[in-house]
Amino acid sequence: MQNQVRSKCHRFVVSVVLIAIVTAASAGIANAASYLATGHWDFDQGDLRATLGTDLQYGDAPGETAMRDHTSFGTTTSFGIPDIGGQPAKVMKYTRDENPPTPIGPRGYLCHHGMAPNGGGTNVNQFTMIVDFMIPDLHQGDNYNTVVKWEAVDDWSVDGSISIRANDIGGPNTGGIGISGQYTGDGTTWIIGGQWQRLVVAVDMVADPGTITYYLDGVRFGQMTGGDRWGFDRRHAIPPVIRMYGDGEADNEVNTVYVNSLQFREGTMTAEQALALGAATASGIPIPPNPVKGHWDFDQGDLRATLGTDLQYGDAPGETAMRDHTSFGTTTSFGIPDIGGQPAKVMKYIRDENPPTPIGPRGYLCRHGIAPNGGGTNVNQFTMLVDFMIPDLHQGDNYNTVVKWEAVDDWTVDGSISIRANDLGGPNTGGIGISGQYTGDGNTYIIGGQWQRLAVAVDMVADPGTITYYLDGVRFGQMTSGDRWGFDRRHAIPPVVRMYGDGEADNEVNTVYVNSLQFRDGTMTDDQVLALGAATAAGIPIPLSSNSPQPTPQPTLAYSRTGTTVTITWNSTVTDYNLEGTANLSAAIWAPVPNVTNNSVTIASGAGNQFFRLKKP
Repeated sequence: MQNQVRSKCHRFVVSVVLIAIVTAASAGIANAASYLATGHWDFDQGDLRATLGTDLQYGDAPGETAMRDHTSFGTTTSFGIPDIGGQPAKVMKYTRDENPPTPIGPRGYLCHHGMAPNGGGTNVNQFTMIVDFMIPDLHQGDNYNTVVKWEAVDDWSVDGSISIRANDIGGPNTGGIGISGQYTGDGTTWIIGGQWQRLVVAVDMVADPGTITYYLDGVRFGQMTGGDRWGFDRRHAIPPVIRMYGDGEADNEVNTVYVNSLQFREGTMTAEQALALGAATASGIPIPPNPVKGHWDFDQGDLRATLGTDLQYGDAPGETAMRDHTSFGTTTSFGIPDIGGQPAKVMKYIRDENPPTPIGPRGYLCRHGIAPNGGGTNVNQFTMLVDFMIPDLHQGDNYNTVVKWEAVDDWTVDGSISIRANDLGGPNTGGIGISGQYTGDGNTYIIGGQWQRLAVAVDMVADPGTITYYLDGVRFGQMTSGDRWGFDRRHAIPPVVRMYGDGEADNEVNTVYVNSLQFRDGTMTDDQVLALGAATAAGIPIPLSSNSPQPTPQPTLAYSRTGTTVTITWNSTVTDYNLEGTANLSAAIWAPVPNVTNNSVTIASGAGNQFFRLKKP
């Protein structure tokens, strides 16, 4: 299918309306985990291209070049400024414009941060912005240094969103960061003019009250819990595109600044995470790896992996029991409930009443892809997620083994995590755990015949070690002890585990449908699991990060009107699209628009309608 973007330009009362984006690029699905970077820029190529995500763009209006003219690229050496941590670095420089476009002011750099709306709103309510920067003189202009404008980004009557004020609280040429008159912080740290610093702005507008917490070189500067237009989905819940170093109110509050690295992360960073990032470095802000190491969704009707290594049938040579009891189809073809009201492709294991003896079901061999961690020889901190449905929890002896990750080839050793049909929540319900601990917190249950998302978050580095269980984002319970408990022992897993495999020859694997399986490096938190929510037909989200396929930038048509002419533009970073026009959509005859230069064209307005589209040959 050819990629097309259509827009309408009404030639009398001029307007541009985005009608459709016919083909979207393939990309991972993002969630609200605070370790996930969605956009990163380090300026190592001497321009605005992205290291991760979408290239920055000069915010200049058509016909203007102010931001471009005041931007340059070089090194700390070529600019004659301090190195970063004793090392030279490639940096971008914005030089203060003493005569910016009037009555606007500096238009900044357009930044597609790459985050999806979160927190239940239409904007991004939980996110973190990180920037390694240096401002030589905080007192330029009126002593305010705008960092970002993320509210009403094209309304120049609205002020910038986060700013540095030169108030000399730590001595000459020092300042505080904030907005709405709050620039004093905790009194322990401050912006220092002429010095490289790493700024973290961690925003949570889902909390009540919403919070913005600032950190400088890992040290907390202060926290805001109120301000102008404060709260959920308002001033500090950001749209898809923002303006770095852009400012409103025509007071020119963007001063000379050097930037070495800029990054946006989904979720609100904690104090511990900001501390771990530390101070600015010549190499820039670290890009965290994708925490997902293995993912399987069975959409191909077999055991191949979506991410990582294909599952394998655990059958011994000469056996076919697991293979024979496995089938693939859809919720419709199997005659089972859809997931969230939507049909889905799933795998089915049907209970084997006569498994190999004296073994039992050998399960599916799963190479989860997580390296040993926590200082041990096994994986001590990890999370297993599975979207599943068990029709009848009471098959066999009422136990339903999920995984065997201890002594995977020793069949005298039992499964590691199991569901017990104890009917605590009513008929055909159960608890999940091991070592006799299946009651949980008493407020949620495994429900037979219902799709649920199970998260098993393991931390065997903690003392005592913990296993925390969640169902559809709700915490079921936590274990802090059990058989062979602790660091590098029963629940610190080897490179290969057996999903739906069981030991002790008691055949505790029952009929189960699986839509999605995933392993993540690290122990997920309550908030992270809550953000994942319940089982969906689309499966468990795979976060988008530096290790994931990156989306192709989508063309976005924009326009501006001057008198009797209209200028149509689209992303300068998008190539290979042709602009076409027609006067009638119902019987459209599309024709190339002449005189297009650098993704821009100016046309004369007149009577009637004109429709435009971008088409990729």
